[in-house]
Amino acid sequence: MEKRKKKYSTGTIIRMVILYGILALIAILCVLPVIHVLMASLSNPMKFVSYKGFLFWPVDGDFSVQAYEMLFRNEYFWRSYLNTILYTSASVILGLVISIMASYALCRKGMLFKRPILFFILVTMFFNGGMVPFYIVVHGLGLVNTPWAMILPTCCNALNIVMLRTGMMAIPDSIREAAEIDGAGPVRVMVQIIVPLCVPFIVVVALFNFVAQWNSWANASLFLTAEHQELYPLQLIMRDILLYDNRSGISTGSLLPISVFLPGIRMAAVVIASLPLIIAYPFLQKHFEKGMVIGGVKE
Repeated sequence: MEKRKKKYSTGTIIRMVILYGILALIAILCVLPVIHVLMASLSNPMKFVSYKGFLFWPVDGDFSVQAYEMLFRNEYFWRSYLNTILYTSASVILGLVISIMASYALCRKGMLFKRPILFFILVTMFFNGGMVPFYIVVHGLGLVNTPWAMILPTCCNALNIVMLRTGMMAIPDSIREAAEIDGAGPVRVMVQIIVPLCVPFIVVVALFNFVAQWNSWANASLFLTAEHQELYPLQLIMRDILLYDNRSGISTGSLLPISVFLPGIRMAAVVIASLPLIIAYPFLQKHFEKGMVIGGVKE
């Protein structure tokens, strides 16, 4: 039996055309800056420095990776890149462990003081002590000018716990009860039952934490001094290159002043810093979409 084709009224078609047109325009506006930065980074730096306008193609069609070569010779850039990978990976893993354990405890029936504990966690989403008390606490723990200052203070937050708790509460109680009847303890239920069923939520939390940690520079500027530049994350080095014209460690291999090459180097730095996020997102997109909407499904 042939399926009947769904017919749309003229008004519906017009609304759909307008809606898709607006969405296409927004998508183009989001992609255009990415194209400009990428083409600028692949242009000859000596030609790009005097170019004015938008780029859909390298200046004069002259493809060049000279900006990347000069940036790669900067030892501070590579060291900060490795530091950022270390800080982000450790923060995401540690944050997931803490968030999963806290969420699992808060979603279990019969837990003592569950509501007061959840209330105190939620309060931190709207109020905080401020920058000075934050610094005093981190300094008092002896974390200033150490890698732990970039990992521990922000590895877990209330939003992650609330999101994971929402996902765990969407799992039918019958599944937990069946596992407990079969002799599984709380830890085994969490590891073998709850966590696999909450993969979309875990991916969403991991992605949020990853993006936040990768782009973070405020904590680094607060807790890492200039005497410990070897601990700098990528974002601090990029801040110095993009905003303060810091040219230390950049070798051009040319007799021309570095100011000629600096605009192209800046574009190359932006591309390299954004590359991990651009690569990771397509692989996590299906889990991300599912995790954002599945919380509304109840038994």
